[in-house]
Amino acid sequence: MRTTRKLARRLGEILPEAFAVVKNACRRLCGQDIIVRGHPLRWEMVPFDVQLIGGYALHSGKIAEMATGEGKTLVGTLPVFLNALTGRGVHVVTVNDYLAARDSEWMGAVYKFLGLSVGCILHDQSPQVRASNTPATSPTAPMRNLASIICATMAWRRARRTRFNAVITSPSWTRWTRF
Repeated sequence: MRTTRKLARRLGEILPEAFAVVKNACRRLCGQDIIVRGHPLRWEMVPFDVQLIGGYALHSGKIAEMATGEGKTLVGTLPVFLNALTGRGVHVVTVNDYLAARDSEWMGAVYKFLGLSVGCILHDQSPQVRASNTPATSPTAPMRNLASIICATMAWRRARRTRFNAVITSPSWTRWTRF
């Protein structure tokens, strides 16, 4: 328990710098084409200050409710990167397979730029493919696969005696949680 509090305090200390690193990565990606679901998409997103506050809310375990188009997906990159620095991995959980695949490719550009590994766990994947994506620093998966993901990840992490974090998104809110 003391180690968890110590880690939380340390993450709080480096939060501004970690969020600045993500914002800078987004800035550096501006103008680049990223292939998302088979289509080129020009990266033109840099988190606004209010989105940084949303990232802080998520990191603090709060629900960040945002309207469509306000950048929930981008906001999620902030606590994902911060908590990935612990080496414990972070899961991004979406509502369906399409969003899981889209977000792993779209926000995956930021994660890869920052040196994180990205995986995508989908409903129709074989157990071998799922297993290969589970240990990624930031795998993305739909909610209907959450139970199998948690079980697989907990078994994988139990062998290493670590916990993992998750950002859970829906069409109107985003939540941060620890397993």
